[in-house]
Amino acid sequence: MPGSSRKRKQRPPVEYGDWRVAVPPGTEHRRFPSLRETLARSRCRARLASQSDSWEDGVIECGALRGWPRFFRLAAGILVLLPLALLLCMALLRQLSGFHVEKEFWVSDPVWFSLLGGALCVVLMFGHVVDAFGAYVYVLGHELTHYLAVWCSLGRVKGFSVTMEGGYVETTKNNLFIALSPYFVPLWAILWVALLCLLRLFWEFAAFDAWLYGGAAFWGAFHLYWTTWIIPREQPDLEENGMFFSLMIVYIMNMLLMAFVLWCFHLLSWDSLLEDFLYVCRESWEMLSLLADKIAQWTAE
Repeated sequence: MPGSSRKRKQRPPVEYGDWRVAVPPGTEHRRFPSLRETLARSRCRARLASQSDSWEDGVIECGALRGWPRFFRLAAGILVLLPLALLLCMALLRQLSGFHVEKEFWVSDPVWFSLLGGALCVVLMFGHVVDAFGAYVYVLGHELTHYLAVWCSLGRVKGFSVTMEGGYVETTKNNLFIALSPYFVPLWAILWVALLCLLRLFWEFAAFDAWLYGGAAFWGAFHLYWTTWIIPREQPDLEENGMFFSLMIVYIMNMLLMAFVLWCFHLLSWDSLLEDFLYVCRESWEMLSLLADKIAQWTAE
């Protein structure tokens, strides 16, 4: 009617959501969408997310670093995060190259059970024995990690869903940690260790070391396999934060996670790693200074 207005019921905008797990090729017949369909849905939702400002739009606004133009994110990734990642990698290699490992180390229970657990995961994953189950478990862990990251960031979760086609989380808050945490937090490995340590408080059992190290290595390898598989498949949470910027952060955090694992096996110390990192920084700066002097001499001639 002319002159009348109808109020549209507005709900609080939701600032985060994701659809993440694409399906391994060859499993489409197991009630999965095809890989092309999954990626098409992901791209469509990421595109629509930037235009969404209310609940009724039917999409969820994907996270973005508000106020950071894409150019500055890319510049920060190239000029800051990339050198930091290279220096950290060089420091880790320097730390490991100077460490002497005794023969008894390789036959110790923690190493032996860890190798068995990791090898079991490799056989199951690369043998495509449990692709459907593995995809579901991964997306469940992925969304649970988002959920816990929201909780740690003092946000609220409005909706949570995990199906065989993927999953999503609807929240009232978004930040870089919420968006990228599933790519460097091995949730199932952490929960496995926490569960066994809790059981150990009430029940002493002889095979504790075997279950602890074997299970932690299995779930750690599981996290690594699915993370490396899913990253190249156009993840909206990586794209929304700048693909290169996000990948550099994920790489650095996983390098620190690797350093923590090596520390648990007494293969490095944090003090010596910091010393090696500073040494590599000084050497790299001196090398760049010499290179700059050479270039200045060539241009002067």
